Amino acid sequence: MEKFDAESQERKDMERRLAALVDDRFSILRNELNKEARNRNESVENFTFYLEVNMTFEGQIYKKINA
Repeated sequence: MEKFDAESQERKDMERRLAALVDDRFSILRNELNKEARNRNESVENFTFYLEVNMTFEGQIYKKINA
């Protein structure tokens, strides 16, 4: 009976360790995805700003040429 209890306890401990490992890995992946999403959003914002500035500048040149 003691052997059965010990094996059962070992199994439960292993399940807890495995669950903790999976949770840790999941957290790492979630954090990495959040970082990548932030980087992507910043890149899109920077690109949009660049396009707006560039279009404004080209519009000013066009007005000067056609004035």
